[in-house]
Amino acid sequence: MRIERTGAVERLTPRVEKFLRDRLRGISLDEVHSPQLTRIDYSCLKGLVAVELKTLEGDPSERTNNFVETLRERDDFPTFFGEVPLEAAFKNMNEPDKLRLAAMDRVGRTIVTHMKKADDQLARHSADYPRRTSLRLLLLINEDHPEYDPETVAWIVRREFARTTEHGPRYSNIDAVLFLTERHGQVIHDLLAFPISAIHGPATVTQPWKENVLDYVCEAWARWQNRSSFVFDPEATASFETIEHISDEMPHHEMWRVQYRRRPYLRGLTDDQLRDDFDEVMLITTLWGLKGSPMKFGMDVAMAAMERFGHIQIEMHDRALPMERFDHELDRQLQAAKRLNLPQAVFQWLQEIERERVSGH
Repeated sequence: MRIERTGAVERLTPRVEKFLRDRLRGISLDEVHSPQLTRIDYSCLKGLVAVELKTLEGDPSERTNNFVETLRERDDFPTFFGEVPLEAAFKNMNEPDKLRLAAMDRVGRTIVTHMKKADDQLARHSADYPRRTSLRLLLLINEDHPEYDPETVAWIVRREFARTTEHGPRYSNIDAVLFLTERHGQVIHDLLAFPISAIHGPATVTQPWKENVLDYVCEAWARWQNRSSFVFDPEATASFETIEHISDEMPHHEMWRVQYRRRPYLRGLTDDQLRDDFDEVMLITTLWGLKGSPMKFGMDVAMAAMERFGHIQIEMHDRALPMERFDHELDRQLQAAKRLNLPQAVFQWLQEIERERVSGH
């Protein structure tokens, strides 16, 4: 189910910090001592919960774009109109599962950096404030990036938690990671629900009471937000959809895409029927825009064709149909002209263009 939002987006990090102070009686150690890289952010519930707060704030799209550039060097890399949809590209390439994991790894590099720093900071905190009972928590906050979805973040964190060194678990000082995002959600009982992803570290296996404390923190966050909490299967994070932000003003082509996602009327067409639609749209825009064409359409017809082309493009991406499936063929162009009931001059013009193309002139 698609979810849209409009208007200004409230930052999540300040709300989480207020929750730690007001609901969990958190003390900011940066306020008690001078800020240092080795100090955690909050000590909550009289020291029962030690919290290191990390915000996923930087835009990860540059790393994704760099990954796409490396894929372009492969012989099996498909071509798409507009921005390359990664999932559609993977479906047309060799070893798609391996490529998906590589893409997730690129997105997750910031998460890994945060985990390494948090492990060091929580270790220092444990040495400075030793106590027998303490949940050492890394609180990850997605500050509104669609790439940091619950499934990707959970996969990265679980993979890191599985790493070991000669001394034991790589992240022995992080008991759990709590991930919060409001760029992803799902509708439950007509209410919008946001995910609260709790990923347990190795210590919760030998000290199960820490899981109870983590559950308390999750429930407290939900109640503090005046929301009900629902418990899901840990493997069901993919059911949360990316929430699409609708700007107050956007160019025609972006608005066309939004309108199609709201009403995907081409979804019932077969691939061949979609290609017929593509051929007709391309023929109309070619006749309208190419100098010397034997027939001109009005601006209203041309704009309608451009809008429909944008809709076809989305459908091609969703079906993982690359441009190679829609390569130029004279017979298809002639069939499109016939379906559009165009004059004979258009057929002759198309054939002449084809002769020039084949001859190289």
